[in-house]
Amino acid sequence: MNYFRKLASGKRNRYQEDRYDLDMTYITPRIIAMSFPASGMEKLYRNPIDKVAQFLQEKHGDNYLVFNFSDRKYNYAKFYNRVVDYEWRDHHAPKVLVLFDACK
Repeated sequence: MNYFRKLASGKRNRYQEDRYDLDMTYITPRIIAMSFPASGMEKLYRNPIDKVAQFLQEKHGDNYLVFNFSDRKYNYAKFYNRVVDYEWRDHHAPKVLVLFDACK
């Protein structure tokens, strides 16, 4: 399955340490960029939500917050409901107020 995930992420950086191989990268020690945490068939080529949740809990304990910059929802309970939504449509510029709110 990692073959399809690597194919989907292309030449982007992947987090490949310990037992993890995820489409995510540390921008700073406190900020991680990652692709959509998926379930069902979509996890064949995207980060499996359970692996992402396990990674965050293992590496950061209770000290993390997920910012959902997509217009899609997922099971926030996997992240102990530590998710903030910023309805940002894929491949489109955000509404100015959404951008300002996210930066705040």
